[in-house]
Amino acid sequence: MWIKENKKIEKRNKIAFELLEFLCISFIVSLFAFGFLYFTSCSIAMTYLSGQGIPLDEMEEIVLLFWIRVSCLLGAVIIFVLLFLFLFGQKVSYLISIIQGVKALEEKQMDFEIPSEGNDEFTQLAESINYLAISQKLLKEKEEGLKKEREEMIRSISHDIRTPLTSILSYSEYMQKKEDWNKEEVLSYMELMQAKAEQIKILTNQLLGKKERNLELVEHGKILIEQLVMEWEELLEEQFQCEVIWRQCDPFSGIFDISELRRIFDNLSSNVEKYGDPKRVVRLEVITEEEKLILIQENGVRAERESGVESNKIGLNNIKQIVEQYNGTVEVMKDEADFRIQIMLQVQKNL
Repeated sequence: MWIKENKKIEKRNKIAFELLEFLCISFIVSLFAFGFLYFTSCSIAMTYLSGQGIPLDEMEEIVLLFWIRVSCLLGAVIIFVLLFLFLFGQKVSYLISIIQGVKALEEKQMDFEIPSEGNDEFTQLAESINYLAISQKLLKEKEEGLKKEREEMIRSISHDIRTPLTSILSYSEYMQKKEDWNKEEVLSYMELMQAKAEQIKILTNQLLGKKERNLELVEHGKILIEQLVMEWEELLEEQFQCEVIWRQCDPFSGIFDISELRRIFDNLSSNVEKYGDPKRVVRLEVITEEEKLILIQENGVRAERESGVESNKIGLNNIKQIVEQYNGTVEVMKDEADFRIQIMLQVQKNL
């Protein structure tokens, strides 16, 4: 590509040669005009004087021819200048277009395009400016896209950090209020709080740009899901009546990032807390079939004026982003009174 471009540049006309060509054309045309004007003027003058019967001596004839020659030379010079300015004016006009293009770049008007005319250094300069404008435009669009992606990621992760953080605060408040504790209960709550803290650490690392997934083989998938469902239920049981359905869930194993599964359940519970109707039962059904893990959550929906929270769908978008990494699907059905979400994950057996 670079060699071809060099060959193309070598074949371009040189502006100096074009200027020399303009000078030659202008000189030839003006020379022809001088000869035409001179001989025509001499013929007309002699014919007129002869017709009027005005004789001229040798000196008068020399003076007459001198002034005719001067007048014709002046006319030829005017023709030379006008023709050269006309031919060179096209290049000047093109140069002005290039200057306007440079000014447009300075003002960050990336849509400005200089028309490609001729095949010389000016053309090469115009093409280079156009290429620079397109490059700057693409770079700006890419920067804006990355900025938007970064802002969406920050909103997404910030949204997901709230749920485990709220859980830690709830567990700690509960532990402060309760007086009678046994060792097993303390260890159980400490494990829950540690798991939520680890989740916050992972999300914080992602927020700082560390996006590596921690995929691992989960031998007892059903036990893991039971634990996540228990955490989901603990977050909701104070305000909602929860019902979990296991009738179609068989033991399974697969490759998962446990923190991603936990984020799915956290977003499900967060969605219920913000928009769910406490008077309605929240149902969660877990199904396994043909290397698929299916989660179905159903709950009532509060009126917007009762919830006091405007839906921005960050939680649902987070779930969709996670599910896409498992080649799964998310189906959402919602009306004024009911909400239903079905999440399907493909269960991989090998890394």
